[in-house]
Amino acid sequence: MRILFYKLSFIQIIYEEKIQIHLTQIKCIDDYNFNITYDFYDNRIDIKPLNNNYNKVLVNILDQNKVSIYSQTIEPQLNITYWFRTTLPFTNFDYIHIDVSDMNGNLIISEGIKIKTKSGIIIKPVILRIVNKVGLGDQMFLSPSIRKLYQIYGRKIIISSSRENNNWGNYLYSAYQEFLKNNRYVNYFMDSEDIGDESKYDIFNAYSDSDNFVWRDQRKLVSVPFNFLLKDNDLYLDYVPDKYISIENLPNRYVCINPYITGLERTWEKEKWQELVDLLNEHGIYVVSIGKFNYHNLNIKLGIDLAGSDQNMSQTWHIINKSDFFVTFDCSMYILSETTDTHILLLGGSYDETLHKPIGKEKFTYILGDCDLHCTHNTDCVLEKFGSVTKEFQQVTCFLDINYICKPSSINVFEKIKELNE
Repeated sequence: MRILFYKLSFIQIIYEEKIQIHLTQIKCIDDYNFNITYDFYDNRIDIKPLNNNYNKVLVNILDQNKVSIYSQTIEPQLNITYWFRTTLPFTNFDYIHIDVSDMNGNLIISEGIKIKTKSGIIIKPVILRIVNKVGLGDQMFLSPSIRKLYQIYGRKIIISSSRENNNWGNYLYSAYQEFLKNNRYVNYFMDSEDIGDESKYDIFNAYSDSDNFVWRDQRKLVSVPFNFLLKDNDLYLDYVPDKYISIENLPNRYVCINPYITGLERTWEKEKWQELVDLLNEHGIYVVSIGKFNYHNLNIKLGIDLAGSDQNMSQTWHIINKSDFFVTFDCSMYILSETTDTHILLLGGSYDETLHKPIGKEKFTYILGDCDLHCTHNTDCVLEKFGSVTKEFQQVTCFLDINYICKPSSINVFEKIKELNE
């Protein structure tokens, strides 16, 4: 450890084995250069370089009037965290700004952090506690709420989950850690058992009300325990992957498929996936298959079957993003694909497209079968305040058959890909 002391403040440089990256709405990791966080209890600003684009940068800390409190030139290096702490506590200010600029004075990144409310009350650190066992897709539906909490509190959110929930999520690409570390509005991840004195934090419990598990506008429903309702323009998802690592034998152009085995209303049997692969391969179209848990392995003549391989969440994101089309039923990988630039082909018909269409994404096609009843969202079911159901769902008999007619056929999907590819 090496400590440099200055007249008014010091920078403490800590060498870390692994850097955590928080990014959003950026397709390339190189577009986001520094992660800036505020440690309330240690009265400290942390800055982590995320790439090697700059030999030297100027870090300038300013108060709410944009008057400089402290500035220092540093030589940013990866895997090193730079600590900034002044002899005058940051809690003396209402608001602070951290600007990082290159040596020509060009602003690289600016982070604003609220210290106090308008009435002068010091803002506590914010914890979002995941209290139920939720999968990757449900976690990603939390990202608009995480972003809203950041906007309200002016500081990044601490995510916590019980060790039991954390272990349960390991089969989903270790989803709690991987998804949350790649969100620029998240400070860090911790186990709920380690929170200690809860009075030191403002704590929100995610998924604490079972009535909210109604599959209608899930992003808005999960915000209910936080006492705010998200607007439509708040609903986009946050995720940016780590830098792409080359994958052996990955074709230059291909259709990516997700032969995931889940509920009957959201899956195909293996024969239909294989039929789609054969149709594509016979017409010279390469196919790449992905899957981490409950998947069909397929015979792919042109392309590669990566289902069951050791790609992490970021690598899977890149595989989807590099494809011309991503074919999937509704599942966590579909929700992840909303943050990519690929054209999504969502299969199925038991639910209303308007409730599952990605927010702000034009490259999206919903492929129906031969039924438009939307039995999963029967119109006789009426939602009251906070998502409670006033009438039981009506079960349609064909819903129990894996071949029921609201699903598209393999030929339907192949013809749609040909049409979109012309």
